[in-house]
Amino acid sequence: MNARTERGSYSLELAICSVLAIMFVLLIVGLGRMSLASQRVTAAAFEAARSASLERDDAAAGEAGRTAARKSIADRGLSCAQLTVQINTTNERPGGAVRARVTCVARLSDLALSGLPGSKTYVADATVPIEQYRADG
Repeated sequence: MNARTERGSYSLELAICSVLAIMFVLLIVGLGRMSLASQRVTAAAFEAARSASLERDDAAAGEAGRTAARKSIADRGLSCAQLTVQINTTNERPGGAVRARVTCVARLSDLALSGLPGSKTYVADATVPIEQYRADG
């Protein structure tokens, strides 16, 4: 082979390698954003359970937990196509616990910056104890 037949091959190799490198970086960023979304849903579940545990009756606890989860998700910049918050107050008594489950269905195109189709469902559970010596009433 002589120099005339290999002319431009370096430019072609550089272009192919650059595209692959950019795709790899976008994949890493997308995976990081997906992990961050999971952490945000977990934080929202803990905030929901904590807010619910501070209330004295079941209805107020459920509403406080749902409000806290929605606010937490919004404050952290996560957009859920569908957000479900379940508050379990069946053991809400001094020394008991309040449980919260947050389910967020997020579009992959919003998370990964790559225009991927489809969605991913994140589910997080949290349990917060109620103080042993809390006075009800």
